[in-house]
Amino acid sequence: MAINTVVIINEAFKLFVYAYNGLVNLLQYILQETVFKANPTLANTYGNAIALLVSLTAIYLLLVFVSAFKKVLGVLIAIGWVLLIVAIILNIH
Repeated sequence: MAINTVVIINEAFKLFVYAYNGLVNLLQYILQETVFKANPTLANTYGNAIALLVSLTAIYLLLVFVSAFKKVLGVLIAIGWVLLIVAIILNIH
């Protein structure tokens, strides 16, 4: 029984939207209870903006870490090949 790829993508998107809405609601609540206690309606406006910026920052940081990991992995692979070639040469002679 094969699972339809479209269904999986749809469910993943729903999960992402649910998590994003939860983040927005959490940020709005925190802002209403702390910074904007005098004017809670401002928390809705700034909560959405903060949630968007937090999400974009998280994506950016993830991409930076992946990029840095690719460089480290490339160096490790290069060192591994060099060591392998040196070991083969030393065992031949």
